[in-house]
Amino acid sequence: MLSPGAQVRFRVTKGDKVGSSWSVQTSKGKGDVYVLHREGAQQIKTSFHESGQWHFSVMPEGQKRLGENESSYLGVVKEHTEFASGWLHAMRITVPRSELRDGYEEQVREKTVVEVPADPEMDVVSIDIFLGDSNAIPVRIEHSLLIAHMERGDGGQVAILARPMLLDEPLHIGLAEQISQIRDGLRDQGWNGTSLTRAVIIGHDDSRGFHRQIEVAIDPDPA
Repeated sequence: MLSPGAQVRFRVTKGDKVGSSWSVQTSKGKGDVYVLHREGAQQIKTSFHESGQWHFSVMPEGQKRLGENESSYLGVVKEHTEFASGWLHAMRITVPRSELRDGYEEQVREKTVVEVPADPEMDVVSIDIFLGDSNAIPVRIEHSLLIAHMERGDGGQVAILARPMLLDEPLHIGLAEQISQIRDGLRDQGWNGTSLTRAVIIGHDDSRGFHRQIEVAIDPDPA
């Protein structure tokens, strides 16, 4: 188990095709946990605080695009339901195999990352982040790959697991409106439509209580 204050980085891959890299970091003296899409770290981060408040935080760079009275804390959740004794499901990062791209080079510092293999027979890799308290019971989750097991500063723990899953419908059908909005927003920020980039759609699963982030590839405009 990694000590409090540690940081883990990972990304999904399939041969030469890669997704975005992510980082999860614990606090040395508290139970706080932070999750970042590394390329989008100047825009937004996810915080799971010892107090029980979870939220997406819009960073100073991203706050420039907020409305005058719009809060920089999005998706705030304060009440949680355990799925097993001592365990909370905090976040699911969904990485569709269709969104991996050949040799994508992120605009981030090169760091060691855990390579998470995509199952060629399944649609997505779901990376789940679970928070356990100091008395959490052992839990077995079938068909999963343990990316990291981390200790929190309050004596709790974090487990990061990857699992292959199927989608109910293709990503670009179910999220067509959101992807179109992302493309328009990128153009407003100066993207010329000729280079490959990546983005994340954020949200909250109301039925099960966890935060969601979904990776999407923003391909160049057709010639």
